[in-house]
Amino acid sequence: LALATQWNPLLGSLYVSSIGGLAEKHADHPGSGWKYFVNGAEPGYGCNAYVLSDGDSIVWKYVLSSGEGL
Repeated sequence: LALATQWNPLLGSLYVSSIGGLAEKHADHPGSGWKYFVNGAEPGYGCNAYVLSDGDSIVWKYVLSSGEGL
């Protein structure tokens, strides 16, 4: 599965811009993109800064707006 990341200088972290060819801002939804959740909660910062623990469950969800959650 292909994965693409980009650096967000405002947040100082990486974000996932595409998974399996489905990219952010797809299908004329300017707020669309990938969000990640760990153990059912959205961490609120870049995935490169999250330190996983044994047993953590990670879910990636494609959303049509940044306000959408799990």
